[in-house]
Amino acid sequence: MPIHMYIATYMFIFFGVTSVTQVEARKLSLPDLIDLLADSSITIKQQNNNIVVASKQKLLSWKRLFLPHASLSLSSSDEKYGKVNLLTDSNTYSSPQAKYQLSLGLSYNLFTGFKDQSRYKQDQWNLFKAKNQLAQITKEEIFELTNVYLKLGLEKNKLLLITKGHRRDKELMQIALDKYKKGLLLESDYLRGRINFLSSKKVLLGQQRPVETLKIELQRLVGDNKYRPGDIIVPFAITSLDQSTLKLITDIKNTGVMKFTQSLLTKYEKNSFELKVKKNDLQIAQLQKTYDMGDYFPQVSLESTYNYFNQNLPQDYYYASVAVTIPIFDSFDTTIKKQQNVLKVLNASLDIKKHKLDTKNTLIKLLSSMLKSYEVFVVLEQKYKLQKKVFEITFNQFKIGTATTKDVIDDKIRFNNVGLNLAYSNYELREIKTNIEYIVGKLGE
Repeated sequence: MPIHMYIATYMFIFFGVTSVTQVEARKLSLPDLIDLLADSSITIKQQNNNIVVASKQKLLSWKRLFLPHASLSLSSSDEKYGKVNLLTDSNTYSSPQAKYQLSLGLSYNLFTGFKDQSRYKQDQWNLFKAKNQLAQITKEEIFELTNVYLKLGLEKNKLLLITKGHRRDKELMQIALDKYKKGLLLESDYLRGRINFLSSKKVLLGQQRPVETLKIELQRLVGDNKYRPGDIIVPFAITSLDQSTLKLITDIKNTGVMKFTQSLLTKYEKNSFELKVKKNDLQIAQLQKTYDMGDYFPQVSLESTYNYFNQNLPQDYYYASVAVTIPIFDSFDTTIKKQQNVLKVLNASLDIKKHKLDTKNTLIKLLSSMLKSYEVFVVLEQKYKLQKKVFEITFNQFKIGTATTKDVIDDKIRFNNVGLNLAYSNYELREIKTNIEYIVGKLGE
């Protein structure tokens, strides 16, 4: 085969394999990341297992209510009898005789002082609690993912601003060098431009570190097998807010903080899985109180046994009995349990009350903070546009020789700082909205 055919075949194989193995980079938004999270969370998988365990426990309690206990036993033995002849001092033995006994027993609790019923209801509520805990865990993981996504968006926006500034610094240094070579600029002004370029490069390299760190954290949350290294996380726009955030701010303004808080508390009562778990704990504590009260009541059980014997002659018999156990004195155990259960129910009720009060105060602080942060955002948005215009004017003046290198650097620093502050203000508003949604559920639903 000619050499050019070998080369052509090699290039075909190389580029063919490369095109197959190359994975196309995806642009991932927050909803995309949440979808990836659902299939990779170990904590969610563990809680799903806990739900299965609680379901099995509920089944066991149901069986105790309606099904008797049965037992079967079988025993056997070989016996032989011997005779002693005193005259000859010898022993004679009969042939071995097999004997066995078969017993079948049934028992059923007719009345346990409502203990079995209380235990079944407790297990029902434990199952409800496990399901609510799953929803709460899912919400917490989405909340954590959202915060990492927002922080990554902030750091990527800061990197974007710093990158744009670094490009302008490079352009400034190049123009200063050309002017210096033509004798139109002092060496100190050129060096000032070069030092500024190196300084911005250092800042740029430093800003890449938090971006990469947050990408690794995001990969940990959604799973190594779900998140690809080449995936692109789409950050939020620096100078604009999403419509849902703007609508929330408008609603707070029009309704007022206190009144709007009440409307959010209604959603919180309906949607908060954390509150539902606490209510489940209250129900379980109340049922435990009922369960232990059963110790005051007599216990009634039915027992029956069928026995079959194979001794000298086969015989069988059957008997049934009703056992009644009446508590007389238990060293005050039941009284002490009752006092403990009363306090547990009280603490569960107080825990719910405290959670509601804390939630109300948190919502008031978040809503008030959101209004103040939005005022700052509006000011920074206007300042950003003006500072950008000033910087462009100064840069153009430097090109024609009516502004110094220092003037350009100073205006660029001011413009960059306003941009960074605007990016943080935007992030802060989105973070507040995320915290509100974590408490009351998705807004707009």
